[in-house]
Amino acid sequence: MSGSFREGFGEGFDSMPSWKEQRFDMLADRAGVSIVVVELTQTGTDSYGNPIFIETETPTKGFAEQIRAREKQLMAGTLAEADMRFYLKRGTTIAESGYEIEYMSRRYKIIGDIEYGESHITVYARRKAS
Repeated sequence: MSGSFREGFGEGFDSMPSWKEQRFDMLADRAGVSIVVVELTQTGTDSYGNPIFIETETPTKGFAEQIRAREKQLMAGTLAEADMRFYLKRGTTIAESGYEIEYMSRRYKIIGDIEYGESHITVYARRKAS
């Protein structure tokens, strides 16, 4: 048998998503929640030296799970913190730095490593104080 597997079946055939990934994507599209992946690109700094960012939002569907919640008593009031676990499609572009997640009108900072499983991406994030 001559030639490669790709030549016999066409370009990209051997890089198709697995059935597990296809199943997760279908489930996310049907029953998932709206999640926005936000890419932050620094464009400069303000007069105080703070970075200025341009945000590029990419809406997707996935799943969200609260894994820890706590309240901190501050002099000005109570600050509620929440750690979340997000399950996103494997085709989602995201990284630990330069990206955030927006879910239910709240912004989350990615903490820890992003895990790439057979069917989906798992992202751990913490709610940012407003």
